[in-house]
Amino acid sequence: MRILELRGVSKRFGGLLAVKDVSFHIDGNEIVGLIGPNGAGKTTIFNLISGVYRPDTGDIFVLDRPVTGLPPHRIAHLGVARTHQVVRPLQELTVLENAMVGASFGRHQHRLGKAHEIAEEALKKVGLERKADSLAGSLNMAEKKRLEVARALAAEPRLLLLDEVLAGLNPTEVQEMVEVIRSLRREDLAILIIEHVMTAIMSLSDRIIVLDQGKVIAEGSPQEVAEDPAVQEAYLGDPQMAAAFLSGEGE
Repeated sequence: MRILELRGVSKRFGGLLAVKDVSFHIDGNEIVGLIGPNGAGKTTIFNLISGVYRPDTGDIFVLDRPVTGLPPHRIAHLGVARTHQVVRPLQELTVLENAMVGASFGRHQHRLGKAHEIAEEALKKVGLERKADSLAGSLNMAEKKRLEVARALAAEPRLLLLDEVLAGLNPTEVQEMVEVIRSLRREDLAILIIEHVMTAIMSLSDRIIVLDQGKVIAEGSPQEVAEDPAVQEAYLGDPQMAAAFLSGEGE
């Protein structure tokens, strides 16, 4: 099932063309990596999909429904949920209450009783069930990253946008989060993930989409994009160094 499709999407900020004629699609049960150098346009793509920005040109479809120009809450109700690079827990609420926010304002906008049930299940999926009654502000960074994912999951999305959920984690925490993300794979869910931890993104993704200066320069399997000369040049300019970096050997 086609979960997401972008057709010729562009976005300009003043004189900067941040996203240039981007087209790609994602089907259910896919984990797709979105990679590229800093400033390539990755987070702008997330903001366009989730309704934070409106494209200047092009169209975006979720479950074959046009969402171009819809406000974020309408797109969330259609089944799009996201995390953010900078974690944003509601510090004075408990971990469970934070996850309940996702259930209350997500795809089905559940009442509190049902939201409580869904939030508990989301916390179990990310391994935070024992922290349910703790204040979100008391969590460490790895736990806050998990809470971001749990809150998004509680919205019961069909498309989950993960924006650098591994950033700032140590190697053990990275591997644990990779296993959490891998466990989320199911037929009615598509996952689009931005990440700079190459070992993780290459092992997780079915396909990789590579952006450079706002344009898609490559798309394919992790091995295909790692061997693509255009990708190697975009990253480091040196094919041998870039190949090592993309394979994770240079991290």
